[in-house]
Amino acid sequence: MTIINDSSLSKNYIAIQPLKINFNDVLFANRLYVVSVSDNLLDTALFQYQLYSDSTELYSNIIPMSGDAYSSWNGDNVTPFNYVVNALGLTAI
Repeated sequence: MTIINDSSLSKNYIAIQPLKINFNDVLFANRLYVVSVSDNLLDTALFQYQLYSDSTELYSNIIPMSGDAYSSWNGDNVTPFNYVVNALGLTAI
């Protein structure tokens, strides 16, 4: 997995296998952005994830990380991406 910096949005993303968000969408999500919005530095973090088709945001939501996933996270940037990819059943490319 390669984390890419998007300087136009000042955020990092990874490429994902293209997928439709809604049945009638004409655009396919091909980028996953993940940003930490809250971390109590003890046992829970909240991440905002966004699915984009190139420069167009298609979907956004918040996902919590806690328990073993949080305790094994060493503060790196890769773990939140892996966590969201696995939680949503996406495929990083």
